[in-house]
Amino acid sequence: MKLSIMAGVLAATFALNSAPALAALVHEDSSTAGGSVSGNFLDVEWESTPTTVVIDFTAHQLFDFFLNDYQMGPGSSTSDVSGYTLDILDGPSGTATSRLTNDTNFCSGADAPVSDFSGNCSLITATGNSGSNADSAAKPGDLLFADLGEGFYRLGFFDSSSPPEGTARFELVAVPAPASLPLFAAALALTGFGVWRRRRHG
Repeated sequence: MKLSIMAGVLAATFALNSAPALAALVHEDSSTAGGSVSGNFLDVEWESTPTTVVIDFTAHQLFDFFLNDYQMGPGSSTSDVSGYTLDILDGPSGTATSRLTNDTNFCSGADAPVSDFSGNCSLITATGNSGSNADSAAKPGDLLFADLGEGFYRLGFFDSSSPPEGTARFELVAVPAPASLPLFAAALALTGFGVWRRRRHG
């Protein structure tokens, strides 16, 4: 009996930790031309500069925020960068209450609301790029923010001149729910109890 209970608790713990419902992690509240949400990805595409793209989205659970990909089109330089912003909103497509990206004021020339907060933003670039601002810019695969809470967000993107065209993809990765930890502790306790009973009655 105890072993069957333990197996059930372990199975529930494994399910919570290994299979977050990524499809339900995020949905798009609104976006401007060039922006979209697909699964747990936020996609940006631009074909001319200067360009500003905005995606408002709702996250339904704790998540990490990554730069998944960044591709530059013809006429680009290996030192090119673009700026991105991440704001916390007070509701779906609401007013920004704070900005998480504050590395530089590179985005001061963007359209509102990306130019808000003095145009503060952080920089991204392609894998292998270097020189000038590209040395300190985030590259594909980099973790941008960890353990962001469920709620309302605005992703902004700005490119002033070069690269003149390209794509960027950001990814939300679900963080295992803390509720799984008590289940795991319960499974360990039951395991210990079973070992103690076998030793006592063996």
